[in-house]
Amino acid sequence: MGAATGEFADDETSWRVRSASYREWLADPRSFLLIAREGDRPVGYAVTRVMESGPEWRDAWRMPPTMAELETLVVLPELRNTGLGTRLLDAVEGELERQGITEVIVGIVAGNDGAQRLYERRGFRPRWIVLSRSG
Repeated sequence: MGAATGEFADDETSWRVRSASYREWLADPRSFLLIAREGDRPVGYAVTRVMESGPEWRDAWRMPPTMAELETLVVLPELRNTGLGTRLLDAVEGELERQGITEVIVGIVAGNDGAQRLYERRGFRPRWIVLSRSG
């Protein structure tokens, strides 16, 4: 079982579905992928989707017309807590600032306390919580 979220898909299925989403999101020239490297070796990456904030967002909150979602920020396990995630987030925020985007959301899996601490240190606050039930 995944961290309070249900059963995770196998890696092959997960990557097939996720990579298709990445291709779709990155077709928008405002969206972007950043890759962190140690020499030639990729050691982390961030995918940020830029989109219009439609009525499904603005029905409850005042939102600018364009927003971003940090879809993925990943660092190799052996390099976590070294500042690499912070540097990736710095680069994401720099690109969003360059584009004039001020509204950014990110979702995290329940129990990923390290990610939650990272985002909260950067000013992210819970706005809504999604609960699920299966079975």
